[in-house]
Amino acid sequence: NKLQGNIPESIFSLLNLTYLGLSSNNLSGSVKFHRFSKLKNLGRLHLSQNDQLSLNFKSNVNYSFSHLLSLDLSSTGLTEFPKLLGKVPSLESLFLSNNKLKGRVPNWLHEISLSELDLSHNRLNQSLDQFSWNKQLGYLDLSFNSITDGFSSSICNASAIQILNLSHNKLTGTIPQCLANSSSLQVLDLQLNKLHGTLPSIFSKDCGLRTLDLNGNQLLEGFLPESLSNCFDLEVLDLGNNQIKDVFPHWLQTLADLKVLVLRANKLYGPIAGSKTKHGTKHGFPSLVIFDVSSNNF
Repeated sequence: NKLQGNIPESIFSLLNLTYLGLSSNNLSGSVKFHRFSKLKNLGRLHLSQNDQLSLNFKSNVNYSFSHLLSLDLSSTGLTEFPKLLGKVPSLESLFLSNNKLKGRVPNWLHEISLSELDLSHNRLNQSLDQFSWNKQLGYLDLSFNSITDGFSSSICNASAIQILNLSHNKLTGTIPQCLANSSSLQVLDLQLNKLHGTLPSIFSKDCGLRTLDLNGNQLLEGFLPESLSNCFDLEVLDLGNNQIKDVFPHWLQTLADLKVLVLRANKLYGPIAGSKTKHGTKHGFPSLVIFDVSSNNF
């Protein structure tokens, strides 16, 4: 809406409130964050898209949000992480995107088992080692930061991850094989980093990928793994702007849901074959909408 001014005092008297959503307004003024803890039953607190609102986390009051499951402070002009050590023991979803957060993530983030974490569009740097990869984590978006270095083996601990977006960073090194082994992963977006080496050689038989985007890493090379055809649900495959050297992957035409195939600006060569598929379908690529194989050697 277009609600303006301070958050009204009367809000803090609604003691039975379980969900407070004030996102996408024009709220302003300064509010002491600990005051929301008066709402003892609060499970979801969403204040995002209020860039004139000033949240004050300094407090000499002992408080906690014992029932809080979801906290959304995206686009609220935060310049540092909120001080929530020991204050959100039940938190499952934390959204802090589009702020001005820099440096490393705070230690309290490692002490809670989040299932969703969005820190995209900030100024985070240093390596992925600063994040804890737990078995509950299902959604992680760290895109549009300045995170450096390669993947550590601890990423393989995130065995339930469904959406992993690390695009638009400064990641180096190779793509871990365990990401291709995952049966839960649906979206893997690593575009516009500085990854090198080959693609993972084996994608599992119960691959659940819907989107695989590795565009613009410049240095990815080698062959296209034929086991990608195990990813029956694949809708978007973008491998553009790399150094992949192989023949046209005709085996992808069996993927019934593939809508976007981008192979542009690689070192692919040979004929673009319209060969019959092993399943005997007349026409391959039944759902294809975007087909970009420009700037190769076909």
